[in-house]
Amino acid sequence: MRRKNFVLFKNIFIYTEVYNYREKEQEAILFLHGLAGNHIDGSFLYSPDNKYMTITMDMLNHGRSVKLESFTMDTYIDVVKAVVDFYRIKNVHFVGHSLGADIAMMFAKKYPNGISDIVLLDRSYYNFSDVANYNFTPSFYKAVEYNPHSGLDYKSFSNLIHMMFENDITKTWDIKNDVLLIAANPYWPTPVEGEPSIVDFIASIKQSPSDFGITPQIASTIPDLNLDNLYSYMEFLQVKIAEFTLNNKHFYMVQSPFEHAMVYNDYAKPELLKYVLEFINNNDKNIAKNNIYKSIKENKGKFKIKSLKDILSSDNV
Repeated sequence: MRRKNFVLFKNIFIYTEVYNYREKEQEAILFLHGLAGNHIDGSFLYSPDNKYMTITMDMLNHGRSVKLESFTMDTYIDVVKAVVDFYRIKNVHFVGHSLGADIAMMFAKKYPNGISDIVLLDRSYYNFSDVANYNFTPSFYKAVEYNPHSGLDYKSFSNLIHMMFENDITKTWDIKNDVLLIAANPYWPTPVEGEPSIVDFIASIKQSPSDFGITPQIASTIPDLNLDNLYSYMEFLQVKIAEFTLNNKHFYMVQSPFEHAMVYNDYAKPELLKYVLEFINNNDKNIAKNNIYKSIKENKGKFKIKSLKDILSSDNV
């Protein structure tokens, strides 16, 4: 059964959808989408294989949820708390993608009770401020990742980018919850012959900003990006992925072959569902991790990754 509800938070409404709705159910998966995403990003969890009540939502200023002029990361966390309280969930399994992964970790830090486990879809293993060293700055992300069709206005998008860069996610690494990081392929953006690379894309924006809906003033703030920056960035990600499990004995990691935007990849979606269910169903998280890794290894050749060209031309970034 599917159900739609607007959840009241301090006189504003937050849009939610629930799969496998059961009125008195106290255990649920709660999916948190990424920046400029919406509740539909969690639809890969809507499957007969998933027996859990599953809540997806449009986070604040996204999709059908109300837009606020002023907000903080704490506002985002408290909105999620309002959703948990509305559905009277006492046992939450968080699944978060990108920004949603960070929100899940910060939620667990602020409200530690009632959380079973957390699945991170390629975030929370490094601080955004660290990648600015490789010219992946707020200006870079504001140029590359804004999607005008997302329902998120540019001012809110820009504010969230800056908040993400100011946030220290490492402060959440002492939580007591079991956490699985499903890491994207850090070398996915490697230039491919015949296709534009991120380096080419940034150069095109700076040369003809109006073609990309960007003013010359905004384009002038984007740092130059070269292959040395790109390869150093990818090597940094690989190191941080490898180090993730060293931060906390409750942290687990599997390396996936997918790109960061894995929730939009039709080949990745059924695999992500399997990984999530394996982790939350298995009390022995080491066995769950090993089973997921085995599945990835056995099926790696069948997986397809979206090209940068496909992602840049898509409504979902």
